[in-house]
Amino acid sequence: MPRVEFATYGAQRKAASAPEAKPAVALASQPAVQAADVLIPEPVNSFLRILLVEEDARTAERISELLHDILGDQYARDWIDDPSRAAEIIRSNRHDLYLVADGQAAGLNGEVIRACDAPVIVFAARPDDNTDSQALTAGAADYVPLEDLTAERLERKIRHALLRQQAVLRTRREIEDLTKERARLNVLREANHRFVENACHDFRSPLTVVKEFAAIIAEGLAGDVNDEQLEFLQIILTRVDHLSHMVDGILDASRLESDLIGVRREEQPVAKLLEHARSTLEQRAAAHNVDIAFSIPDAIPNVFADVESIGRVLVNLGANACKYAGKDGKGGQIKVWARYNPDDRHVTIGVTDNGPGIAPEHVKMIFDRFRQIPDDKADQKDGFGLGLHIASELVRVNFGTLSVESEPRKGSTFAFTLPIFDADLIIPLFFDFLRTARHGFHKVSIALATAGGTAGADGATLAEVERSLHRQLRSYDLLLRLRPGGWLICAAGDQGELAKITERILGTYAEISRNRPEGRLPDVQFRQIGDWTLANRPEGLADAIRGVAQTSVEARASA
Repeated sequence: MPRVEFATYGAQRKAASAPEAKPAVALASQPAVQAADVLIPEPVNSFLRILLVEEDARTAERISELLHDILGDQYARDWIDDPSRAAEIIRSNRHDLYLVADGQAAGLNGEVIRACDAPVIVFAARPDDNTDSQALTAGAADYVPLEDLTAERLERKIRHALLRQQAVLRTRREIEDLTKERARLNVLREANHRFVENACHDFRSPLTVVKEFAAIIAEGLAGDVNDEQLEFLQIILTRVDHLSHMVDGILDASRLESDLIGVRREEQPVAKLLEHARSTLEQRAAAHNVDIAFSIPDAIPNVFADVESIGRVLVNLGANACKYAGKDGKGGQIKVWARYNPDDRHVTIGVTDNGPGIAPEHVKMIFDRFRQIPDDKADQKDGFGLGLHIASELVRVNFGTLSVESEPRKGSTFAFTLPIFDADLIIPLFFDFLRTARHGFHKVSIALATAGGTAGADGATLAEVERSLHRQLRSYDLLLRLRPGGWLICAAGDQGELAKITERILGTYAEISRNRPEGRLPDVQFRQIGDWTLANRPEGLADAIRGVAQTSVEARASA
């Protein structure tokens, strides 16, 4: 059969792998050769370096002859019969291809084979049903039985192994480049957050001074003030308050986008969420001469949400509705409502107004940062266009979505979803939340936290235990109560990261319990359940959680 030129691979591998290039051997340029239905590019100044690991000299000689038939003088072969020395040579990464006998491959560490940049082909002297799986498990690119070995078959195996390794090396380089780029972007993101935070804090000081001195003058403490001057001072005070709210909004938006806003998601009645914002909404409605109504069905499931952040969302949406519904000073009405959808097991909470509505071309941009709806009638704006963006982010960290339906001259409805309190629903939503997080998480590690001796503990004590656990978790972790005295902790990261979190929790919890005037809190124990990759839905997770939780309940009962 015609000799096949494999020299191109050597140069490509050197370009895609380590920067320490091997010394090249000059070869004359030859035209492309058609062989085995594969067009081989014309060679460059390189050739293949092959390491043959085989203890039998006759077998090594036979393989060498086949290599010469295939590659001619465009390869260099090293032969070694000791797998321990072979491992040292493979670690040095000086070859383009490794041909290893199956017995010798068993003596090599699988990590050694998988770590090298070059492919490994295993020769099976006496192949059986497990030979191929064992070879591939050890990290080999392919295997071939010696009894069926021919030059044509060996050529095909080598060709396919080299082509696959080219793809692996390209992918590895691309992953390294993406990793470096992500690290660079993370540095820029952190620098951006620090800049925004520092700038906001720097703004606060002069704003406070301006407000204090304007108030001193307005109160007449620095001398008499006429009516016109007092009117101007009130304008200054109002605008300073607006600027302070803008600074707070910018800081909140930056923290939300960096996942630094703490949230305490718990089982909550929907009525409690609305009640938390009700008085503020009624005050805003009265200030704009707008009628406000609340509509909440009695039979509606509890949701899993943070009271404070959802309260902010409701106030934001309600304040916007009051402002636009009462714009013309006549007949303004808004309605705050909730309904349950059993199909997707979410509760939708909405705010509907009878204001002027939003033009279709403006609907898509209202949730963007620093974007406001153009309004020819408004001579000034009260913010930077961050309110709806912040509301959308706060809904996102509560595993929901915020949407709007509007029609010009017919009003608008802003509505957001929240999941009901159901672990089988919440945990997949938590996985989805982490997939869209800006930190680039890859794994979720889960443990069961159990408070011992809680049989006679009251609700207040267990709530204090839960608050203590919450304080030590990051904003992108999850604490989910499975039963009284039992919580699921889902941490973004591997089990090593989860171990650090649980160690921190135990240290802080012990100090809180020791200094508690009412007496020590129940001891808390952790049991790791496992970790799951974010690339897939958490299949089998629900069964694993139930198994560990049930074991824990039975252990407590027997104790």
